[in-house]
Amino acid sequence: MIVALHSLNDTLQNMRSLIQIIATGATLVLITLHFIIGVDFVNKIMIFIFFTGYRKQIITFWLMLVGLSISALSIRTKLAIKATTVTRKTFHVLASLVFLSGILFDIQLMLLAAGLGLGAIVFVEALRKSKIEPVTSALQAAFLTYSDEKDCGTFAMTPFYLYVGLACPLILVPSYSDDHKLELLSGVLSIGIGDTAASWFGSRFGFNKWSDSNRTMEGTVFNILSQIGTVYTLIIFELINPKNALARTTFVATVTSLVEAQTDQVDNLVLPLVSMAAFQITRFVL
Repeated sequence: MIVALHSLNDTLQNMRSLIQIIATGATLVLITLHFIIGVDFVNKIMIFIFFTGYRKQIITFWLMLVGLSISALSIRTKLAIKATTVTRKTFHVLASLVFLSGILFDIQLMLLAAGLGLGAIVFVEALRKSKIEPVTSALQAAFLTYSDEKDCGTFAMTPFYLYVGLACPLILVPSYSDDHKLELLSGVLSIGIGDTAASWFGSRFGFNKWSDSNRTMEGTVFNILSQIGTVYTLIIFELINPKNALARTTFVATVTSLVEAQTDQVDNLVLPLVSMAAFQITRFVL
């Protein structure tokens, strides 16, 4: 579908072509599922997604978060007010709530949703570059409103960085057992909670900056406390129960917060990897 969008000439860059491309892609997907799953693949997929465990409630919660995201995006785009760093962190929180709920309550559904979500992000970015009106103009307006200094190239990489940072533990962590829940949540804790908390608190109450950095010491402290507080809350509600969870989180939160305060790299990619590595180290020392 993306190749087809890229291959359209000027006369075919219209909504009719887009509908044809989507219909063709959907048909190929249905044919593939028919051969892989069987004749009753629709029934099996519906049962898997909506009628197994608490998946109906989880998906309803996710759809509410998607609705909030679209509403916030639309309102800010119409107002044409350039988003600040703190404003952009709102989407960190909403995306983190999706991954947090999926990892805690249904890891298999989360795996499926993560794959579908990545495909959706790639396709939306392809639409933004496709020159199909009015889709391209709407997406470009949203991009200009929410882009930051890292989005200086052809493609909007910041959403990819955030998504990959949150989702990479699902691939890199070797087990989905309760004992590995902290590693699975490393992306959520480091960038969804810690980095967001540091940005918000530091911008409002931070005065003492680290040397050679625009990050504040107050933001770093709040980064650490927010991660510890989140894990403590999850333990209280018996959502996770790994061994030495608070001690491990304190060590990992401190490491990732210091890295966040000093690094000039893409923190949405770096911090989850640092967090996962630090959690693995704590298995041997704590």
